Amino acid sequence: MKRISMLNLAARAVATGLLLTFLSAGAAAQTSLTLPDPLPGGFGNPEQMAPSVQALDSSPDTLSTSHVLKGTYFNSGNWGGGFFPGGNVAYAIDNQLTVSCPGTTTCTIEADQFVEEGLASVASGGGLCLDVDNGAQFYCWGSNYSEPNIIRSFSEIFNFGGFKPGNHTVQTYLFSGSGTDVYQYYITYHVYTP
Repeated sequence: MKRISMLNLAARAVATGLLLTFLSAGAAAQTSLTLPDPLPGGFGNPEQMAPSVQALDSSPDTLSTSHVLKGTYFNSGNWGGGFFPGGNVAYAIDNQLTVSCPGTTTCTIEADQFVEEGLASVASGGGLCLDVDNGAQFYCWGSNYSEPNIIRSFSEIFNFGGFKPGNHTVQTYLFSGSGTDVYQYYITYHVYTP
């Protein structure tokens, strides 16, 4: 049997297209997962990890929509190791910004979020969230896993469409199962129209 850390498992899952679900704070405190060695399909053996190529059926009617960038908004700062409580409650990382969706068509809002966190006393799962229009749209993804005595940078990219023309507020939130210290953050918001 081979022990793979949750971080390595997540990296391998991204590389192979697997979808992982990280459990709530109590379950996420486990720092490793025991997997058979090698895993089915050679997953546990790098020599057997050659990519598999498959042809996908595609219809000419399913063309992508080209989008035009209409605005970029930067928001960054440093919490200097400020403690963010646990309990899987989301707390604001950055200041709320107002972004503009110009014209008469709907917009897509994208948030590129990069947050340094860690050095908490207990390992903890958590994630980042995007709040649009003061809770009217609130999107979260639990992909962070803080460990004691380690500072890591976590990132998420959210993009959602269908926002009506006009002004919209955006803000990034962080949640943690057991609490974590937060350091630098860099968040870029983009607005696109079709």
